[in-house]
Amino acid sequence: MGVTFTLAYGAIIFTQRAVFFAPIEEVGIPREISGAAVSIACLVGYAPSIFAFTLYGSMLDRSPGMEGYRHVFLTMIAFAVIGFIISSYLVKIVNKKKQSQENFEANEINA
Repeated sequence: MGVTFTLAYGAIIFTQRAVFFAPIEEVGIPREISGAAVSIACLVGYAPSIFAFTLYGSMLDRSPGMEGYRHVFLTMIAFAVIGFIISSYLVKIVNKKKQSQENFEANEINA
């Protein structure tokens, strides 16, 4: 049962990581530079795997016990807020682009 839950959790996490690449098409990044855009998305998306364990371990070493975990979770909250702000900005860009495209198509039909 433990193996099943671990595999299910891993599957959920790794399928969610595919979402990194969805904004590439939505924002309208040209295909000529899509490889560079994907590499930047991977760098940003996988960056926590690079530094998070060292950062959190250092925080726990400096402040053992509940205080250290409080710092760790506050850091996670800060990263989540930053991610929310960036995602909100990206949604605004996508919506603005869709609206301008719709306006352009409406003007083409009227012309």
